[in-house]
Amino acid sequence: MKRFKLSIANNRRGVWLSALEIDLIKILLNNRFLTTKQIIYFLVQCGNNFNENSIRNRLFKLESIGFIDSYEYVLGNDGFIFKYYQVTKKCVDCLVEEGLILDSFSSYKAISMGANSITKYIEHTFSINEIVIRTLVTNRLENDDGTLGYKVESLSPHKYVYWDNKNPSSRLIVPDWIFKKENRFVNVEVDSGSEDIKELELKVLAYIKLLDQRPNENHTVLIALMDDSIPTRSYRMNRNKRISNIRDSLNKLDKLRRSHLEVYVVQLERAHRLVDQLLYDSDSIKYDKSYLKNEIKKIVEAVSQNDHFHFDFRLWGGSDEYIDKLNHHLSPDGIVEVVEPRTGQSEKWVLLMMREGHNMSLEKLSFLHKQMVTGSYPFLVDRLLCIYETPGELSSDNIGKTFKGVLFSDYKNLDTFFEEPKFYKSTSPFRKGVVDIDFNE
Repeated sequence: MKRFKLSIANNRRGVWLSALEIDLIKILLNNRFLTTKQIIYFLVQCGNNFNENSIRNRLFKLESIGFIDSYEYVLGNDGFIFKYYQVTKKCVDCLVEEGLILDSFSSYKAISMGANSITKYIEHTFSINEIVIRTLVTNRLENDDGTLGYKVESLSPHKYVYWDNKNPSSRLIVPDWIFKKENRFVNVEVDSGSEDIKELELKVLAYIKLLDQRPNENHTVLIALMDDSIPTRSYRMNRNKRISNIRDSLNKLDKLRRSHLEVYVVQLERAHRLVDQLLYDSDSIKYDKSYLKNEIKKIVEAVSQNDHFHFDFRLWGGSDEYIDKLNHHLSPDGIVEVVEPRTGQSEKWVLLMMREGHNMSLEKLSFLHKQMVTGSYPFLVDRLLCIYETPGELSSDNIGKTFKGVLFSDYKNLDTFFEEPKFYKSTSPFRKGVVDIDFNE
């Protein structure tokens, strides 16, 4: 990896910085603060010559020459302390002089860290940057000239501004962070739990306006709730209830239901995984009916060939015709007939593909469940089966309600020949447990 020598006043030897260290400084400039843990994660994941001890020594070196400043964060009464860092004006001036960063950074000013009043700002920034660092690590690439680049753009909302087309001097919405790949945008909102949910509703309505004003762009909103994956003084409670309340509140917004805006609500530790999915998934994966039909057929074929599953599992004969006739975004993704060979008893299950934290997935589940319990289908439906892509999504998705007659599973679990596929049901609004298939219950 390429290295750069920087001359420093009063230091004849200067200092050597690797391309990776230059890139870390650029991230610090863009994101203001990083914790020791975040810096270690970034350098270890992206470089071959770093370990925790060498990184701590390197941070000490950079601080001793005045390139970075460190600050201590004390975690309440238990006395746990960790450090976080920001870049100094001296470092910026040096990099500008060497042509390693743009002249526009010359106006950079470090933030004064003396006042306790900015504690919540710091905690909020830690959380935003946790998503940023992990997203950049999974999207890194090395350019031909030895410098680093990324397959996605990580954008500060203060530099990449969403102006209101109807009032050009006004910002339409200011996200906490923006990720961009071509015409796809993931707009991150980090929720501390202190904000009224009505404020989140207003933000979502502003994103709907943004989507209307930029029809050639694909915008998604990712609401990430601060959790204990980042230790802070203020926010260490379980976030399940908060997630449930936010999702329930947003699903009551008529304008959201009528729009094409997608909103995801997840805990902070799950957020970076979703960023990648949302930037790389094509629309066909989420909405194309022929694609979904094909996925359902693959799942049905896998389950039907599993000798450990003691039921016949097959597509119901009228499934495609019924779904094609509905042609609605809330229509089922598939309908299967499940038969107990010994007794001949059978059930019809409606299938739907689920995405973790997704407003449209929850809306669809609620609608199809209501159709089932009210007997609104033209045939008897015994159960719903919600299928997630991964076991992690299955276990982490916060439904917030107990849906009677609804089963849950995932691709990996269903696409196996070595053991009986597992099915789950809601044991509480926030928990799922394994359940045996019993037609007599």
